[in-house]
Amino acid sequence: MRARKRNVKKAAINFPPISVRPLLSPSPNAAGSADGRSITITAVNARPNGSPILHASAGVVYSYDTALCAFARVAEPWWAQGSDAWSGRQRSGTQGAIAGLEATVAEHTVPPSGTVQRPPWWTAAMTLGHFESRLHAARLLDSGAEYKQALLLYAKKIADEGFRGKAEELVRELFGPIYW
Repeated sequence: MRARKRNVKKAAINFPPISVRPLLSPSPNAAGSADGRSITITAVNARPNGSPILHASAGVVYSYDTALCAFARVAEPWWAQGSDAWSGRQRSGTQGAIAGLEATVAEHTVPPSGTVQRPPWWTAAMTLGHFESRLHAARLLDSGAEYKQALLLYAKKIADEGFRGKAEELVRELFGPIYW
């Protein structure tokens, strides 16, 4: 099975054909692989900007990143393990693409049983990683409002934690190639 984004008006393919087989290969770290079940694609749809969205039975949602020529994770249950930004089931009403995908993932996520002992830096690291993942997903899915929200919350978390190196990295990224 191959995913393609065709530009019918130009009679061209916007990215080379790529196999989804690596997404279906159980990873030792993936949810659902420990019990021997294979991973399947449970739903496929596309965003208005043409980005394909694949929902996997392991709870992970992928979209194709044309810059990387690979599928990228745009939502996954991993962030429920410690991110302060994970909100679980979203309130009904208007929500963006990423919030909708995370709500779908949350519906199929089983809360961890018991309390797991984590190092003190765990929550901050998970939250920053979750925001970075959301920023990338917002770019892929062309969700400007969610990008802005994630960027503001990311910058606030960096400031709250006092991560100067991360703050400098963010400023360089926002200034773009002219700064470099």
